[in-house]
Amino acid sequence: MKEEAILETIGSSEENGSMYPMLVNAFLEEITRNRAYVLANELAKIKGESFVMPEKSKYGLFVDNQGTGSIYSTLITRQSESGDDEAYIGIYRLGVVEGTFVDNGNGELSFTSNDSDSRIVKGVIKINGWDGASFTVTEAPEGDIFSVGREFDFSFAF
Repeated sequence: MKEEAILETIGSSEENGSMYPMLVNAFLEEITRNRAYVLANELAKIKGESFVMPEKSKYGLFVDNQGTGSIYSTLITRQSESGDDEAYIGIYRLGVVEGTFVDNGNGELSFTSNDSDSRIVKGVIKINGWDGASFTVTEAPEGDIFSVGREFDFSFAF
């Protein structure tokens, strides 16, 4: 899944030019550190010891792999070059929505899509720490795949 995650998060080498190797290495360093935290936590549980997981950032990659080794749906929260908080939500074989979010605290982010006025999608992204994230649609055009009340889970946090 790492190769798929790189493409989802960073893009291809053609899109990023000479910066691509640096971006890939930084991403791989981050996900390796995160996996080490998860493994340390599991080992502490087995040994009956305590381990405090560091707080998970509001920025990250969360995926739904449907129990397989492939990525089916993706939620990416990041800070843009201009400093805006943005999110990308891709639901397997259904569609994609991109937009910005406002941090409400307690791991809740209010999302608004960047689509045209005729297709504004709004919702709440809930970052569940190391247990993944979810997106619940609160406003969408009638008949849209992102229908009001629909919740999408992304149980794997990179």
